[in-house]
Amino acid sequence: MKLWISSLILNILMTECLAKIPPHIIFIVADDLGWNDVGWHNSEMHTPNLDNLARQGVILDSSYVQQVCTPSRNCFMTGLYPFHTGLQHLGYCNWKYTPTYRGFDSFYGFYGGSEGYFSHKFGEWYDFRFNEEVYYPNNKTYSTKLFSSRVIDIINESNPETEPLYLYIAFQSVHDPFQVPKRYKKWYQGDMSKKRRTFCGMVSALDKAIGDITAALEAKGLMDNAVIVFTTDNGGKQSAGNNLPLRGHKGSLWEGGTRGVAFVYSPTFLKRSGYVNTEMIHAVDWFPTLLHVAGGIPDRSLDGVNQWKTISEGRRSSREDFVYCIDDIQDRWAYRFRNFKLMYGQKPDLDNRWKVLRLFDIEKDPFEQEDIAEKNIDIVEELKRMISLYRDTQVPANYSNAKRITSLHQISKTTLSPGWC
Repeated sequence: MKLWISSLILNILMTECLAKIPPHIIFIVADDLGWNDVGWHNSEMHTPNLDNLARQGVILDSSYVQQVCTPSRNCFMTGLYPFHTGLQHLGYCNWKYTPTYRGFDSFYGFYGGSEGYFSHKFGEWYDFRFNEEVYYPNNKTYSTKLFSSRVIDIINESNPETEPLYLYIAFQSVHDPFQVPKRYKKWYQGDMSKKRRTFCGMVSALDKAIGDITAALEAKGLMDNAVIVFTTDNGGKQSAGNNLPLRGHKGSLWEGGTRGVAFVYSPTFLKRSGYVNTEMIHAVDWFPTLLHVAGGIPDRSLDGVNQWKTISEGRRSSREDFVYCIDDIQDRWAYRFRNFKLMYGQKPDLDNRWKVLRLFDIEKDPFEQEDIAEKNIDIVEELKRMISLYRDTQVPANYSNAKRITSLHQISKTTLSPGWC
């Protein structure tokens, strides 16, 4: 939903296993990209750049994110579960919450959600900034192109010998509204809806942008000392995304909403590459993992754990459990321990049950077809006990959506702006 880009000088001592200077870390987030919306899962998708990076790197087949955008981004940024920060919604209500006030050298993008890709408007408000200033790109350029061009400018202006880059590139793609230049639809014909065809074109436009970015890294001589992470923030949206064969979609706690497409690529720092990793990784793990790659020491109080050896060497995961979600507003939660997943309160999509406990063996039943709760009461009770320990540590959700809507009119009649809290 936002593009946060930073070129940070990392003045940290490196561990002996890494390069003489910290690597360039490029963390790319797609918005609402489904499990079956990439070429390495679905041959009908035209994503050659992503496919090449994924297949030459490490495909992460058990990489979990939150069910919607903001909580996942909270995890990426903090290494903490959303129920430990209250950040069920990211903030721009006050300037101090915006990127350049939170440690980023530069920001290029928007604050709201569901902006037009060409108009750069959120409803009636214009919403595009370069750092703190309102910015008007030329000729209503498609946002995916704008973002890749800005990243390439940063790459070309960098000094790779003395300034390792940290680029956090959170694309608008492929969140709605479904808009794309016509040329990207040419690969998608046949029996598909107009909305799905447009959505697939958006995925290919995203792929082209990432291809342009990696070409710029190569041309600048940065790729050999780079680590590229690609992940979605949640599963595909029900209206256009495709999460098959996983059950569910964005917003749900089923695997289709929470098991995200992801990979890591690096020509230098991966001791093992060109394989599919099935070890359990969660969105909170990226913060301590990348901190380690940069030469830092992760804080043990984080929910996330360092997964670099798991990714780069194929070792066992550093975690055996995680919390999918604790959502007291909608009265639902889900918890994973090893191969077992316990859910409560998830809206059904295949049956009429509602406020019930469901237990699945994800290893044997990855598509969540057989509820085994009644046959395994002892496991249900133990997992309930374990998640209750997490519930005891949660903080209240910071939910101020109603104030946001009314206050926007008071700040600016034409531009989406901070200042309403």
